[in-house]
Amino acid sequence: MTTRDDYIVGYIGGSGRSGSTILDMMLGANSRAISTGQLDDLRSWIENGRYCTCGHALSECSFWSGVLNSDSDSIPPAINLSGKAQKFSRTLRVLASGSTRSEAREVDSAWALLDRLAEHSGKHVVLDSSKAALRLARLARNPKGERLRVVHLVRDARGYVTSKSFSTLVESPQGTFGHTAAQSKWAAIMDWIAQNMLMLMVGVVSFRGRYVVITYEQMMRHPEQTLTRVADLLEIKYESSMLPPLNRADFHLIGGNSSRLAFTELRYDDKWRHKLTSRERFLIQLASGWLYWLLARVAARHERAAAA
Repeated sequence: MTTRDDYIVGYIGGSGRSGSTILDMMLGANSRAISTGQLDDLRSWIENGRYCTCGHALSECSFWSGVLNSDSDSIPPAINLSGKAQKFSRTLRVLASGSTRSEAREVDSAWALLDRLAEHSGKHVVLDSSKAALRLARLARNPKGERLRVVHLVRDARGYVTSKSFSTLVESPQGTFGHTAAQSKWAAIMDWIAQNMLMLMVGVVSFRGRYVVITYEQMMRHPEQTLTRVADLLEIKYESSMLPPLNRADFHLIGGNSSRLAFTELRYDDKWRHKLTSRERFLIQLASGWLYWLLARVAARHERAAAA
C-alpha cells in the first residue's frame, strides 16, 4: 500500500463531555472526510473486544478490517498519559524539547495508522477526536505534523461538571447498558481547567493559523455557521449532509459518547440549570468562568477573521 501525502488530519481537542462525538460525526458526514473517533483508544478497544459504531466488532467491521492487519505491532499504543500532573509536565516538555527516541517511534506508529486510514478511506480529511493535548503535541513534533488542523471545542464548565458528577445510563456499542461513574464536582472543575488550558497552550504555541476555537453552545445554536467555519479550516466545503439525522451504519468511529448510536437531532443539553444548586453554579463559574470567557473571546476573533 502506498503512503498518501495529500491528506490532512482534523484533530478535535479540549475536554470530554463537550460534544466532540457529535462534532466528529457531523464533520465525518462530509463527502471528503472520514470520522474515526478517539484513535488514542484503538489498542484498548481491540484488546477488549469493543464494537464499532456501525454495530460490528472491529475485526468484522468492513472499514476497520481493511485498515488493521494481524500484526499487533501495527496498532499504535496510546500516546497520552493518565494523571493530571503527568499530562501537564509531559506536554510542557514535548513543547519545549520534543520527544525521546522511543517516544518518537510511538508517534511514527500513530502517523502510520493515520496514513493507512487516509489510504483506505480515500478521503481528504481524517478526523481524530482523541481530545488530549499531549497526543496533539506529540503528533505535531513529527515531520508530518504540518498536516494537522486543530478544532478546540469548549463547553461551559457548568455543563461539563454536571455531565461528570452525575451517574447516567448509557448504551455500549455492544447493545448492553451501564452507568457512567460519577466524579466529584471539584475534581471535574480541575479536569476542565487543566484540559482546556493545555489545549489552548498547544494550539497557540504550535498551530498559529491552523487552530480554531468553537464553543459547544454556539455549535448547538448555530450548527451550519459553525460547521462552515470548521470546514474552511479543514479545506473542505460545508454540505447539508453534515446536519442530523445521521445513520450510525454509515460511521466507523470508536470511543466517544453513546450519542453516536442514535444521533437523529441536535439537542442542546442545559441540564446544569436545574441539576446544580445556585451555589454550585456560582462557585463553578467563579473557578472557571475566566477561562471560558477567554476561549469564547478567541472563538469570536476566529469567527470574525473567517467572515472577513
